[in-house]
Amino acid sequence: MKIFPKFFPLFLVANPIEKMTELRSSLTPILPRLVERFQGGLGLDVNCYTGDSTCRLQSLFPDLQVVGIDKNQSAINAARQKYSHTFFSCRDIEKGAEAMEHNLQVIQISEYVNIQRMLENTYPLLDDEGMIILRYRDEDFPYIQSLLRKNFEFPLRNRKGFLLANMYLWENEKTVIIFK
Repeated sequence: MKIFPKFFPLFLVANPIEKMTELRSSLTPILPRLVERFQGGLGLDVNCYTGDSTCRLQSLFPDLQVVGIDKNQSAINAARQKYSHTFFSCRDIEKGAEAMEHNLQVIQISEYVNIQRMLENTYPLLDDEGMIILRYRDEDFPYIQSLLRKNFEFPLRNRKGFLLANMYLWENEKTVIIFK
């Protein structure tokens, strides 16, 4: 189990709910300093459908210019009507990301067909200090676990004065954050 320097060792906590609470409380002081890094940059909401998730991402990172993409043109048209102040584009990133903007600070992925292909196509688009917020499906949990095991092979990295791993998992919320 992961031990955060300067923080309570998570493996000493008794149950999953306490582990989640401890993880959140240990990351809470870090998040504002991480978020301040994402000022004036670009964010991408992959497979945004009608744009609700794009607007939520924009509210989390108000200083980013967030773009929502989806392969469904009808959904993109609906998103443009619903959220006229946000940019939306019809693209299928799972088929390739050649024409996509690089140096993205935040990429949010909520829907996908193939998780491995999705990560292979989106990870290279990240800025050197960017991150992916991935909401995964139950059937992809073994793949997520394999990535998490690989994550432990790498040393912690200094980000804004804190030592952080490259990947964090919130099982209860089926969410992973992957830093580049």
